[in-house]
Amino acid sequence: MGAFVATILMVQLAFEEFLRSQYRTSRGVGGKVDSGIAVDKAGFADLIKQARSDDFLSDSEADELNDLREHRNPYVHVKDTDNVRNKGRTFLDQLTKIAAPDFIGVSTEDEAKKAIQLLIRLFPTLCMRM
Repeated sequence: MGAFVATILMVQLAFEEFLRSQYRTSRGVGGKVDSGIAVDKAGFADLIKQARSDDFLSDSEADELNDLREHRNPYVHVKDTDNVRNKGRTFLDQLTKIAAPDFIGVSTEDEAKKAIQLLIRLFPTLCMRM
């Protein structure tokens, strides 16, 4: 199952670094996105928002990348407690997605497949815009 988690994370990182590279090129090393955050410190959500604002991404593309970000979050922003703020981001949630996906209706494998499909479909399109 680690391979599925790694797939989700690496696909997300490919898109994030692609967008970051765009803004390093257009705004210079040390440049900032419109919110005032340095390009190198901007999170994936900040980069998506900026790319949408600049019409580099369509609404649907930005939505798809935000969905990918949401699939990634439980694996990178894990908390060791279960409360309302951490819903879906606990170690138990991770384990359930891996060991008993039918119980919650989503599996890490399915999320990894969706991530790969997004990479194959959207990444070349964005590269052509560059």
